Amino acid sequence: MFIDMDIEKEGYVTLDNWIQFAVRHITDKVGTVLPKDFLGGTTDLSTDEFLEFMVKCLDRSTPEFRELYFFLINTFEMGDVKREGKVDPVAFDRMIEAASVIPKRYGLAPSSEELFPTDEVRLLVRRAYFDVMDTNRNGTISLNEWINYAYSHIVNKVTASQSKANKK
Repeated sequence: MFIDMDIEKEGYVTLDNWIQFAVRHITDKVGTVLPKDFLGGTTDLSTDEFLEFMVKCLDRSTPEFRELYFFLINTFEMGDVKREGKVDPVAFDRMIEAASVIPKRYGLAPSSEELFPTDEVRLLVRRAYFDVMDTNRNGTISLNEWINYAYSHIVNKVTASQSKANKK
């Protein structure tokens, strides 16, 4: 690790070297970490149990909604590596990858590879989502923009899933 930080190979690490390494290291890790503590960190739920949990999230007065809310905050924090209260389109792409791990686990969302033929197409499509979410058109999304959009998306998916189940 020291060798990676000692960019100039001088035998010591400057504060600037350390900060560059830390930012690069954290940015690389963001896409691989599951947002903490959602569903109590369990992987033992069935798909039906997960859907029941998500239905409870529709009621903003429930503990399940609170857990979802903090999951969305944690996901945003993973993208906001500079801690500026905003994320750009590249960080947003990583946030979507992290947030979608759980629905993918339950077969409720396709993988990015299934959805997008190339990384370029994925980034273009996600940029369009980003632009919709960026309601104040400042080129970044705030925590509020993220939570409003993500929660609305989740409500639509859960409601559609309920309608589908009721028709059976």
